[in-house]
Amino acid sequence: SWDKYVVPTYGGLNGWAHDGTNYINKDSAGLHTVVHEMLHNNTSDEFATILGSRFNEGMTEVLTQDSCAVANEDAPTSYPGESPVVKYAFEQGLSKADTQAAYFGGGVKAKVADWIDANCTDNFATFKANFESKDWAAAKASLTKKKA
Repeated sequence: SWDKYVVPTYGGLNGWAHDGTNYINKDSAGLHTVVHEMLHNNTSDEFATILGSRFNEGMTEVLTQDSCAVANEDAPTSYPGESPVVKYAFEQGLSKADTQAAYFGGGVKAKVADWIDANCTDNFATFKANFESKDWAAAKASLTKKKA
């Protein structure tokens, strides 16, 4: 329940998605929350499994902001550590289109993890460990493009 689990564990959430159901706190959520949680329910099964929960949240926020911008709807930053790291990966050359395709349809290892291994300063395992530990600076450093 909200009072027995969410508040003691997280201090409150606008919503979350679980097993195809969106749970929305109507007292605090905006339309962006609904978009964010619906995106989670449409993510390929392997996305968070392979990339980790931090990348999953960061990419979901990027897609939420993109979607809300089309409708001229506000989408405030809810993951201020995660989404900048995902955006930095795009700045380093990771294809946003390929990452979006992996988000919805799979092929995550080839489209994202293998790209990091081939193109970034650190390998994917190191990047993921840094990102999952919420060391945003180290995660970005791991994604820095290799020098030619």
